[in-house]
Amino acid sequence: MNKNFDSKMHQQQYKSRSIGRIRLALIGTTIWGLFEVGILSFVWFIDKHLMPNFHSYFMKFIHGKFGGIVIPFEQNLETDPKKRTWKTRIKFKKNKIPQERKNPINKYLLKKGEMVILPNEEILNLTIRSKLNVNVAECFCRKYTKEQGDPCKISAPLRTCLTLSLPESIDQISQKEPRVDLIKKEELLYNLFKKCEEIGLVHQVIYMPSPNYAYVICNCCPCCCEVLEPFIKWKKEKELHQQLIRTLKIKKRIIEENLLKNSNNNQIQISIILKKIDKRIKMHSICLTKPVAPIIAKSVFITQNQTPDKCINCGICASRCYFGSRIMINGKLSYNPEDCYGCGLCVNTCPTNNIELIRRKFPKSMGNNSKIGIKHTHPHRS
Repeated sequence: MNKNFDSKMHQQQYKSRSIGRIRLALIGTTIWGLFEVGILSFVWFIDKHLMPNFHSYFMKFIHGKFGGIVIPFEQNLETDPKKRTWKTRIKFKKNKIPQERKNPINKYLLKKGEMVILPNEEILNLTIRSKLNVNVAECFCRKYTKEQGDPCKISAPLRTCLTLSLPESIDQISQKEPRVDLIKKEELLYNLFKKCEEIGLVHQVIYMPSPNYAYVICNCCPCCCEVLEPFIKWKKEKELHQQLIRTLKIKKRIIEENLLKNSNNNQIQISIILKKIDKRIKMHSICLTKPVAPIIAKSVFITQNQTPDKCINCGICASRCYFGSRIMINGKLSYNPEDCYGCGLCVNTCPTNNIELIRRKFPKSMGNNSKIGIKHTHPHRS
């Protein structure tokens, strides 16, 4: 189990961004943050009244520049269920970096037991170090869908968003000490995140124009969120295209086998059918290469089942997994680690306490498509 942070790799990737580029990106993030509600409202108006699917085209247009980073909550990193409350929690403590691993990027790490993290790898520690506005804002996505007569399917409240007074580099947040005014409100923030966990909301940092520049901390539902909802929709469409490709290949193989067995068949007509099947396979393959809009970056963590025999196949974790990592097949749980985004929603609802979050062993490219062209700004955002 790899729970250590690779500061050397982080330092190399951090150096690739100059101060000028960071400032320029933050200016772009500020402009987007100021006009985001107006822009998205305009896009939805065009989509509804003038040009159907305009919202989809717009999201593909800003592909790679707008999205979210999944960041788990502190209580899901705790293996003991009794310590998942404000009063019983064990806080992360500063962990001094060994002399040979020190660099100008990380002043310190945080440690709890064997778990070692950066301050920006857990949502509460990130929040109390950010330029956060104290008030909890209304979620634009949930408010808009409610106004359109399509309220949130999991009945999530409107006020769940935490906006930043100014956009901020996530890398730079890891160098900061907690704000004094936010330390006083840490219990309120803890309870807010805990309540969102219970409802089933995914904690995300929303970014623009790249995963290192955040302007809002959201608690997102899978049915309304401008980031999460289209991403989940794309994953379902991808599964459909993959299934159709498999079906067409089986059909093609059967036709070819029958042709070999019976050469008296009309070969011209069969060749026309095979060409049509090849065209359909090519069409569905092209659909698979289309970029995800928007992109969601995985957290540094991934879930694992502590003891396979301990699972009772209740399906609770599958109902909480929006990314399709945990699904029920014929009454039994099927877990695919490749689809796990490390949100942690399945951890604290497991009746047998069999699921835990661990650090990913190695970084992976963002998204499921290698042609996306977006790389992580540092290794722990995989």
